[in-house]
Amino acid sequence: MVPALWAFSGCSITTAGNYTLLASDGGDDLIAMSGSFDVGTGVPSHLVFTTEPAGATGGTAFTTQPRVAIEDAGGNTVTTDTNPITLAQTTGSGVLSACTSTTSGGVAGFLGCTINTAGSGHILTASDTGDTLNGSSAVFAVTVGAPAQEVFTTPPSATATGGTAFTAQPAVTIEDAGGNTVTTDSSTVTLTAHVGAGTVSGCSENETAGVVVFSGCSINTDGTYTLTAADGALTTATSGSIVVSTGPASQLAFTREPAGATGGTAFSTQAEVTVQDAGGNTVTDDATVPTLTLTAGPGTLSGCSPSTATGVTTFTGCSIDTAHAGDVLTATDAADGLTTTSSSFDVTVGAPAQVVFTTQPSGAVAGSAFTGQPVVTIEDAGGNTVTSDTHAITLAIGFGPGTLSGCTSTTTAGVAAFSGCSIDAGGEHVLGATDSFDALNNASSLFDVTP
Repeated sequence: MVPALWAFSGCSITTAGNYTLLASDGGDDLIAMSGSFDVGTGVPSHLVFTTEPAGATGGTAFTTQPRVAIEDAGGNTVTTDTNPITLAQTTGSGVLSACTSTTSGGVAGFLGCTINTAGSGHILTASDTGDTLNGSSAVFAVTVGAPAQEVFTTPPSATATGGTAFTAQPAVTIEDAGGNTVTTDSSTVTLTAHVGAGTVSGCSENETAGVVVFSGCSINTDGTYTLTAADGALTTATSGSIVVSTGPASQLAFTREPAGATGGTAFSTQAEVTVQDAGGNTVTDDATVPTLTLTAGPGTLSGCSPSTATGVTTFTGCSIDTAHAGDVLTATDAADGLTTTSSSFDVTVGAPAQVVFTTQPSGAVAGSAFTGQPVVTIEDAGGNTVTSDTHAITLAIGFGPGTLSGCTSTTTAGVAAFSGCSIDAGGEHVLGATDSFDALNNASSLFDVTP
């Protein structure tokens, strides 16, 4: 009888290891056991993503970084293979970047991989050029990340005039690290002048779906500027240059306030009035000459002489006669239709400048005391009584016959009230009052002494 023989072909085992084979014949209830043998790892056959990329937000490293294994045909990691493996994005928008890896024991572990653009349908391809192998990841999505930066998506005007709203107002977009608009953001963005001496003002903002649109923004001072957009800890944005120039005449300003005013004497600090644009820049080509008027205070403004050059009018000689606290001047530029007021200032009593008969002598009969005795006041140049002056005042006949006698007086608070004055001879007379200390004198009106 010829023994039955079976010859097998095509047998394989996928997983490396030590094995024995068991042969069984169910019909004859027979079994046979082979000797043990090893199944080793085969040659590199394909690449496999053993850890799929996940947790991807725009511009930020995936929270789960990929791992790629070099495997043989049976799916065993070829641990002896250290060929470098690279990743590329084969579907989906955006750019894959920042990946680093080292292949060890047939496995490449990646770090730092990011994709900037949010979207679905991203697939990575791993390549092992040394073994001429490729492998693809599963499909994954990149979502919009947390707010990370600001970008001027609409730049401000390249030119502007001082204090006037830009013709093109800026818009700032809140983006994640990959440049995707964070449509859920509702924060506040602040604009400041990054370069230049002026101030950004007048801005109001409206944010819709992560885009902040500004209106009313202006810069006051001439110069070249850039704007900085700031929103908390986010990376700031800087705009392009804005050249701010002087605009049309829009306002008057006291660029030097009147001060040092004493009654009837030119102010020690004379006013200066400047024609300015809306931002306070001097309109140097404006040659109009403003006028000054006293709009608060009881006195009279006089003596003002203006001199205008390059938009600036300097006054000289201005004075106000009456002492008063809280005077205000108004400057008027009729040609430009502009007015402005000074700060309030005080006109104080000045130095003694004159003596005045504030009560004239009258009712004079020869040899008898006048029924109307004179009163003489020490005044400043504006006619204000110098109440701090108590210097003696003497009287003498300045015109007319006879002798003046009997006069007594005491100067109190700048006023000398006389009593007992008489003249012994009839006729027309004039008295002279003298303040020797202040070197002042003055004459009375003409009056009659009856015989």
